[in-house]
Amino acid sequence: MTRMQLYKWRTENSDFIKYQAALSTSMLESYRAEADAQLLKLVRGTSNNGIPSVKGLQLYYEIMGVKQNKLTIESEKSSSRRISDEEVSAGLAELNDMFKKD
Repeated sequence: MTRMQLYKWRTENSDFIKYQAALSTSMLESYRAEADAQLLKLVRGTSNNGIPSVKGLQLYYEIMGVKQNKLTIESEKSSSRRISDEEVSAGLAELNDMFKKD
């Protein structure tokens, strides 16, 4: 196998890329217990001069599903014009005509 062939596999071959991702995930999962132990040290404050880490607590709650990132969407209405009953009826009639054609 040439260097270029390996490069093309790593950058263009979706099956090879998925295989590498699966290997990487498997390797990282084997360190889960160590990562959890380190996270608990941060939460307890035993590795930080007795002061619990706020980031450690935040990460713990996110992992446990207690804290979730919230997304707030605010919108401004550009117009407050109300649609008349006749316009609603015309729109419904147009939609009914469109469904009848199909």
